[in-house]
Amino acid sequence: MRRDASLHEEARLEALFRYAVLDTPPEQVFDDLVLMASRTCGTPISFLSFIDHTRQWFKAKIGLPDRQEMRRESSFCNLAILGKEPLIITDAQHDQRFADNPLAASSLGIRFYGGVPLVTPDGYSIGTLSVMSHLPRKITPGQIENLQLLARQVIFHLEARRVQSGIEKQEQPATFSDSRDNAYRIFFETNPHPMWIYDIDSLAFLDVNNAAVRHYGYSRAEFLQMTIKHIRPPADVPLLLKSLSETRLQLQNAGIWRHQKSDGTLIDVEILFHDWPYKGKRARVVLINDITERLRAQEALQQAHDELEIRVDERTRELTESNNALQKEIAQRSLTEKRLTKLNQCFLTFGTDPMVNINQLVVTSAATATS
Repeated sequence: MRRDASLHEEARLEALFRYAVLDTPPEQVFDDLVLMASRTCGTPISFLSFIDHTRQWFKAKIGLPDRQEMRRESSFCNLAILGKEPLIITDAQHDQRFADNPLAASSLGIRFYGGVPLVTPDGYSIGTLSVMSHLPRKITPGQIENLQLLARQVIFHLEARRVQSGIEKQEQPATFSDSRDNAYRIFFETNPHPMWIYDIDSLAFLDVNNAAVRHYGYSRAEFLQMTIKHIRPPADVPLLLKSLSETRLQLQNAGIWRHQKSDGTLIDVEILFHDWPYKGKRARVVLINDITERLRAQEALQQAHDELEIRVDERTRELTESNNALQKEIAQRSLTEKRLTKLNQCFLTFGTDPMVNINQLVVTSAATATS
């Protein structure tokens, strides 16, 4: 059993090292995913980290002290990478596994932890996308699902960068089917993200992987009878053709596009591509990342933020109106109290019926003025 665990750890580390991500500078795409995780779960702390032999190294983080790494054995994530499912700790101070953990016992005082393993296409957990809080709390199934979605985005970008690195090392690329880099063919066929190859001149599909067949609902035979224009909404085709005429011979991020599945469903996708000879044709290899759920989550968060702002504005207006009414009432009461004070002074001066004595005073004063 111990030997099996050791062999698994060796394979896991090999999977981590092939991405060459450790000790690299910050990157905006990963910073954005960490920020999205924090906003999704409403936590002050979130981070993207990778775990090697002895340490947990932070690629991106929010709300943590100014440190770039920590000892592996002190990390919550060290437990999270033992599986492929999310690890949720609602209160570390009441969890025996973390009773002596320095993160829970130190000045950081971490109580809540939610970590989603970063699982590679070949099934190894190389790190986590995590959120933490100083207070015990729970997160909803929807929030966990969004964390998992963001974790898949991390792996997508790591895989895309690995593709770019592999392509750049091919000084004289052969045809795709004859490529000396057999690992790239395996990457194409087994990739969990849709991939295809199309003819640059005719735009016809030349090859698709199993993920594309599953995701788009077309059979392989149907794909090979189509062009890439057929998976675009008709209104987007002119922009597609314009974009294709402006591409250069290098790995590119083509941005966000709309694709149409066989059942007519529209999805939002990110596209990475590179020109690659295929069976004597000028061809292009394409990697697809469906970000429909991510955009919907972002829209939902923005809508919730907008609704909160509206409620805050409405409440502020109500409080302002209440305060103005209160100030008006206070002013009215102050004026009434002043009048009552003067009336009371008259009572003390002229006797039991101040109004009678005031009238007598007025008559007396008038008579005196006449004489």
